[in-house]
Amino acid sequence: MEPGKPWTRINWNLVADRWDVNYETMDVWGPKRSRITPVNAGKLVRLRVEEQKFYRMPRSNAILFVLNTQFLPLEDLTLRSGAVLNRLLQSAFSLFSTLYIMNVMDYILFFH
Repeated sequence: MEPGKPWTRINWNLVADRWDVNYETMDVWGPKRSRITPVNAGKLVRLRVEEQKFYRMPRSNAILFVLNTQFLPLEDLTLRSGAVLNRLLQSAFSLFSTLYIMNVMDYILFFH
């Protein structure tokens, strides 16, 4: 990583009404997932998007880590523009197709 050329990484997940989804605290937040139904999912499920930036500092050569987290209830997605929803849908389809291919490969490699 060179000074003046930051790296960016974006993570996203769906969470049940909680910022922290650390696996070490899953006993606290995990049971909340069972309360989610098609009727209340818009209120209880949040889209959590994390943008991480890494900057190399020119004089010290240290790395500065900057984290920006957005937390949005699913029901609020209906208030967003069509372009935002289209991009989210494309990302979801891309993820699902990747997961499908990985599951098929697991099946082929490990069960045949």
